[in-house]
Amino acid sequence: MSEEHLNEIPTTNKNITVPMHLSKKVSSIDGDTVLFYINTNYGLANKLESLMDFNSRFPTDEDFCIINANLSRVTT
Repeated sequence: MSEEHLNEIPTTNKNITVPMHLSKKVSSIDGDTVLFYINTNYGLANKLESLMDFNSRFPTDEDFCIINANLSRVTT
């Protein structure tokens, strides 16, 4: 995904609390870049669609798409 494409998605500095089993976190090897993915149905149910990029799916689970926000992942 290009940096230009990421800039098209609205961003928020707000932390969003999401159950750990409904989110995924991917970090670059150096730790500088962190991407969060959210379960699509959970994001839609919680009205987060403006922050979600439905075209960028998690490689091994199509039910998750990228979200341009900081997630606080909690166990339930």
